[in-house]
Amino acid sequence: MIKIPLFIFFVIFNCNVFALSSFIADYKLVIDNIKVATETRTLNFYENKYEYTANAKTTGVAKLFGDISIEAKSIFVINDYGVDSEKYIVNELKDKELTKSYIVNISSKNNTVISESTTPKLDTKAFKTEGGNILDPLSLFIALLNDLSNMPNKVIFRYQVADGKYLKKNEYRKISNQTFMINGIEEDVIRVEEFNSDSNLTALFSPKYLYLPVVIEQTKRGRSQRYELTGLRAKVNESEELQVIF
Repeated sequence: MIKIPLFIFFVIFNCNVFALSSFIADYKLVIDNIKVATETRTLNFYENKYEYTANAKTTGVAKLFGDISIEAKSIFVINDYGVDSEKYIVNELKDKELTKSYIVNISSKNNTVISESTTPKLDTKAFKTEGGNILDPLSLFIALLNDLSNMPNKVIFRYQVADGKYLKKNEYRKISNQTFMINGIEEDVIRVEEFNSDSNLTALFSPKYLYLPVVIEQTKRGRSQRYELTGLRAKVNESEELQVIF
């Protein structure tokens, strides 16, 4: 069965610099050179909190293994230390039937994470965290992008991430600034790699396109996975809108 890896990569900036514009970003997922899924990411701001949603679904030949979709949502705030998650929700469906559903409640103030699964019904999991902000898989790359945009001289990035099953420490290294061909034009991008991990993750973030990653590559269970940005719609300011198809 084809599984859609729910990869996390989004953009945000420190609120002390400027507010993040709402946007919609479209991606495609290619596994072993075969397009297997599309994904749409949407960021909105409500009552001092950010809501980030991801909707992924199988496409093409991958649908032969089932019509699979994953809906995820992250609710987070930005404080003096950066991105701080409060809730992470995931629903997975196959042929329109709910097969997995869980909620992760996060409190960095109390250093706690509580995960509840409803399908199937499992015991509640609780984790004690270290001091500092806590992220979920969706807000992880938002935090990374926040640091890339506001601390250009920083090289190493460390985060504690709760995904409902585990509490992990993720580490990333900014390798270099380089150029990359986007829409037939060479653009400046920031190359970041994950280390102390077997996924061999590499991501290219584009300052021109809201610091979103234009390409993310990793290896999982011996299979190469590649995410590519295919479209972006955003309101940059009151008078200017950004819309591009890659």
